[in-house]
Amino acid sequence: MKKKWFYLLMLCIGCFFVTSCLEDLFDDGEDEEEGLSLSCGSVLPSGYQCISPITGAKHLANYHISELYGTWHSEDFGFCVQYSGDGTGKIITIAKGLHPGAEMNIKWGVMVNGDGSYAQSDGNGSVRVIHEGIGEPIDPQIAMLTFRLSTKQFYGFDLLRVGSCPKGSGGNGSNGNTNNGGNNGTANNGGNTGNSNGNNSGSGTGKVAFWVASDLGCGNITVTLNTGQQGTISSYYSSGTPSCGSSGNANFTLDPGTYSFSASCSKYNWKGNFTVEKDGCLTNRLWIN
Repeated sequence: MKKKWFYLLMLCIGCFFVTSCLEDLFDDGEDEEEGLSLSCGSVLPSGYQCISPITGAKHLANYHISELYGTWHSEDFGFCVQYSGDGTGKIITIAKGLHPGAEMNIKWGVMVNGDGSYAQSDGNGSVRVIHEGIGEPIDPQIAMLTFRLSTKQFYGFDLLRVGSCPKGSGGNGSNGNTNNGGNNGTANNGGNTGNSNGNNSGSGTGKVAFWVASDLGCGNITVTLNTGQQGTISSYYSSGTPSCGSSGNANFTLDPGTYSFSASCSKYNWKGNFTVEKDGCLTNRLWIN
């Protein structure tokens, strides 16, 4: 009889510990189901950042998306996008003809909701990859791209994964060194250039316009050509690309050929080369990283 009571006591004690363990297990599971609560303006965990693609509104984004890491190339549109695992990257415009190559530093991520779930762009599992230019506005056409994680494909652009971005064949301006507040930086020439097949009154000459897309905070920019000619950039164009001869640009009319230039303001210096074609219009943008 005593043994019977002993076994019953041991069974009760065992049930108590099993019940406690099960309660702890279910409690832990409930805590995990609570998920994330993310918002811009608060401290975000690793892998998340807030990005403003174009409008100024900030969106939550997750950059720990290994399916995107690396370099992607669009042959039809002539650019590459590089995604790094720290949420930064580059958009590279490939040099071609009169279009000099250019690089833009970016922040990137896949748009997410406040609980960390993907903000779907459609009902087929596609997500929105958003980009923000660092120090300069980004082209609205590539500020937001559609990517399907299941197939590892972009939609809307022919972006394919490559080992490295192809080198172009255009007249890309060289990098110039600048000093900003005692910190070494880089000023770059080129980007968003084009040409016009207009007759330009049949003069046989070509035109070039140097311009900026934002206020660089250094006053007027003086552009000097190797011919000795000088021009001044006194305003900026924040939307679209200006035409040759537009006010606020440093405008020149030149014989066809290849020229070198230097440009400077109170903070920055640029230098590079460009090519002018007969009856053409070359718009050459300056920017800083």
